[in-house]
Amino acid sequence: MYQFNQLTMHSTLLGVLDENEVKFDLFPAYPAVKSALGISIAEEYSLAGLQESSKRNSIAARDLAKGVAVEFIIDLSGKVSALATFTDNMTLLDTVRFCASKVKRFSDNKLVLFFGTIMNSANENKVKALDFGVTDQMLSDGVEILAKLKTEMLNLRLSNVGQKQLTEQLKKQFAVTRSSLRIIDSMIETFRLSDPVLHRSCQNARKIKNLGGTKLSAWGKVFDADTKLPLPKAKISVVSYDSSKSLSGADLVKNVKIAGALGGFRLKSLATGTYIFKVSYAGYADQEVTVHINQGILTRVEIALTKLGTEAGN
Repeated sequence: MYQFNQLTMHSTLLGVLDENEVKFDLFPAYPAVKSALGISIAEEYSLAGLQESSKRNSIAARDLAKGVAVEFIIDLSGKVSALATFTDNMTLLDTVRFCASKVKRFSDNKLVLFFGTIMNSANENKVKALDFGVTDQMLSDGVEILAKLKTEMLNLRLSNVGQKQLTEQLKKQFAVTRSSLRIIDSMIETFRLSDPVLHRSCQNARKIKNLGGTKLSAWGKVFDADTKLPLPKAKISVVSYDSSKSLSGADLVKNVKIAGALGGFRLKSLATGTYIFKVSYAGYADQEVTVHINQGILTRVEIALTKLGTEAGN
């Protein structure tokens, strides 16, 4: 949560600075500091993205291997239970039945332990087990499934080590960003009396701590493709993307009318997924932009609109 709040705070302030670029022209050092700040924040997002994707991919691979192992154990347990009943091995029967009923809730290590136990039982009674459907191929498959599970468990542990390294890198990058922010803050302070609205906007951006259930998902601006001037009051329709539907049949998520004079917008609480941002402004060609939202990662979107009659370069 701390990392997400820091990323949100930095990106929100950068958005305020973008919207008020002209007002900072009186500071000769501003362009260089602003550039350094933007580069640093981009690096923060790169590290956070690596951290999130690495963790998600490792967990997904482990969960897949675990699911396959659980299904195999349930199948093998049924056959071993029949074998235990036939041989009147009540100890084995009780163990198998008890563990099989709870196997879906086992921790990784406990699952591996029981997997080994049930495989050993089948191997020790290999000849008789064949009569109950425990074939050599099944036992061979079991060896491969168990090996795959152990591999993915190890990869997840290694990923956790990598996560810690990325976290340390991200902390160092936050420190780099803070060095630029201290200079920006000194510039912002000069607007306390001359431009209290700008000063307050910057201060509010710097004070973001926890957005709770209203996390920022995307922010950006809409501007003229040729002049780069902002287009206030542009309209944005956000629809969820579903490749199985036409765009007109996709689900409308929200409509946004940009209220700021500098074309900036912020969207909150978008679930992870792909969206189409349909942007319109009087006198300009409508624009559609595909945006992928990752929960916990703030996405920046810049949308350039072209005046009607100039689409072909007129």
